Amino acid sequence: MAANVMARNRLTCTTLSRTLYELGRTLLQMDATARTLVAQLVATRRQIAMLNQRANSYTMALEAAGFRSKDLDNVWASVPPRDQDYAEQQPFKTKSLVDTCKQILEENGPRPFNKSQIEYLAAIGGYPFSTDDSKNSIDVTMRRLARQGFCEIIRDGGRNGNRYMLPAKKVFEKIQGNREALIERGEIKVPPPPKKGANSKTR
Repeated sequence: MAANVMARNRLTCTTLSRTLYELGRTLLQMDATARTLVAQLVATRRQIAMLNQRANSYTMALEAAGFRSKDLDNVWASVPPRDQDYAEQQPFKTKSLVDTCKQILEENGPRPFNKSQIEYLAAIGGYPFSTDDSKNSIDVTMRRLARQGFCEIIRDGGRNGNRYMLPAKKVFEKIQGNREALIERGEIKVPPPPKKGANSKTR
């Protein structure tokens, strides 16, 4: 019987040792995997930082050349600039130039843009210009939209020419429409109107 107990104890110890060995090896493998993931994450973050730095230098060059409006940066902290959104989403890839110009003005509210700045937003948003003189195409399109009452012309003259923007009435309607949509989705809470006689004194 003693021999059986000793054999059983040896078997138990062997099984326990094997279990602990497998568990330790699994933990080591997990640690190695975690270290690899951390290293890959660090490398990716560094690449993103380098690309952001490069993108910022391109942005500054486009601003200095008069293509990018600095007003695009006047957004809420949690919202990316519109041209960044256009570059990622490519919304103008399959649209006509007229619809592209309309969308640019509608989505940028009261900001006025000259033809170079509209050309930049259209191009970064994927519009496939098929002419060598894309600025002229933009200018002709915007003048036509102004004659139709869609936008207004701010006559600045100078190197960059006129600027175009939505009329104040359309800007207000756009803001009001956005507010109503936010209320409908529950993102803006509107207090209920006060009940009649709620503030009146009881006699």
